[in-house]
Amino acid sequence: YDLVWARGHLWKPQAWPEWSIIAPHVLDAPRRLEIGAGLRPRLPVRDTLFADVSSVALARLQRHGGVPLLTSADQLPLADRSLDIVAACEVLEHLENDQAAFAEIARVLSMGGLFFFSVPLQAALWTAHDVLAGHFRRYEPRTLIDTLAAHGFRVECFSPGVEQGYAPLKAIGAKVYGRFPLAAMWLEDRLIMPLGARAQKAIRQREPSIPPDTQAPSAFIACRRIESSHSS
Repeated sequence: YDLVWARGHLWKPQAWPEWSIIAPHVLDAPRRLEIGAGLRPRLPVRDTLFADVSSVALARLQRHGGVPLLTSADQLPLADRSLDIVAACEVLEHLENDQAAFAEIARVLSMGGLFFFSVPLQAALWTAHDVLAGHFRRYEPRTLIDTLAAHGFRVECFSPGVEQGYAPLKAIGAKVYGRFPLAAMWLEDRLIMPLGARAQKAIRQREPSIPPDTQAPSAFIACRRIESSHSS
């Protein structure tokens, strides 16, 4: 990850389609954490906590007012119920023990706090890009519904297919990565991601829950932390 971010540039959260959902909640949520953002944060950098395994990314975020935490998602050095918002976009699929991360996020969020995240869906859509990107899984909708409920989250917004706008470009990037990894990193950061974000624009399709039968290849999801008999 240090190699990736050493050649990247810092994105503004307003560049992402998710911003249209996140933005209305930011001003009322001063206690914020983003996990695994690298240089592509979805939350405002200034005064936001950033948990990451890349010291290079954290140093860049710190120069712009972020608060760095060099740690993994399953070991957050934060007090119980100490946060208003947690974001983790395109992160959970990279974790071998994602259940520990879900548990930690539930622990540090206050009751009523918001959890924003995005993940790839549908195991049947597994491709070479998933392998090269370091994914451990693509989530099945029904499994994801059960996981969130078990950790005390109530889904409030489901937006399908946030990766559809640049899926063909990502496929090309995967092929390039196999032969020229450094060139592929540059290509994704400077071409594929900007074109994808521009094509998607603001998220318009929203549903109040995860449809168990959705065929979307990915999703951005907003959850609220609630009391649950299964949660810690």
